[in-house]
Amino acid sequence: MISQPRREAKILSMSWIRIAAAILIIFSFGIWTYRYYDAHQLITLSNQEQASQQYALPDGSKIWLKKGSSLSYEKGIADASKREIALSGEAFFEVRHNSSSPFIITADQTTTQVLGTSFNVEQNGEEVIVSVMTGKVSFKGGSEAMILLPGEQAMFSKNQTMQKRTFANTNFMFWKSGVLRFENEPLEKVLAALSEAYQVEFRIENSALAKQRITTNISRRPFTEIETLLELLLDARIEKKQNVYVVN
Repeated sequence: MISQPRREAKILSMSWIRIAAAILIIFSFGIWTYRYYDAHQLITLSNQEQASQQYALPDGSKIWLKKGSSLSYEKGIADASKREIALSGEAFFEVRHNSSSPFIITADQTTTQVLGTSFNVEQNGEEVIVSVMTGKVSFKGGSEAMILLPGEQAMFSKNQTMQKRTFANTNFMFWKSGVLRFENEPLEKVLAALSEAYQVEFRIENSALAKQRITTNISRRPFTEIETLLELLLDARIEKKQNVYVVN
């Protein structure tokens, strides 16, 4: 027969074991809860100052954000079963390949999914445009979906329609590359690209001049230098009248 003191000691010992086990469970649950919510903490990147800003994601992917654009993702993206990004504005992506974790970008009503490639996504309020440089991209908007290969571009508009086309140059990437390339292009197309790049408006007074062909590369520089360059190339004069640059 177990003596009373030994019985009481055993009961006390079992009580301490139960208390220790409960503390361990609570502590473990607390650690799990902290890690869970820490991994799901939302990280937001925003570029309001520069023409483009480069960022590195925890999974090794690289992102260039256009001025006025932002994106968000969960802190634990590197270890997630799928890497999800929410984009507002425009960004260029170089996605690190991971066959077990697809990289997914949501922009407006569209979803772009890849495993590893480089591409541009523009969400401008009227449409979402995806342009693929390397690799393969799955692009979905509304009930439509398509696969895009290098040199292909898809547009999903507000009226729920999707179109695909090819692109010959990457001048739409001026915000990132800082270079416009023209190969035997008519002046009207050159000025259209410059208008978008510098947010200015041109008007050509001479219809024949509008068809003049130009081959040149223009790097990012002050707009006054662009004016001088165009005047030399065209043997013409550019005057600013109100908010329009008139080419004579």
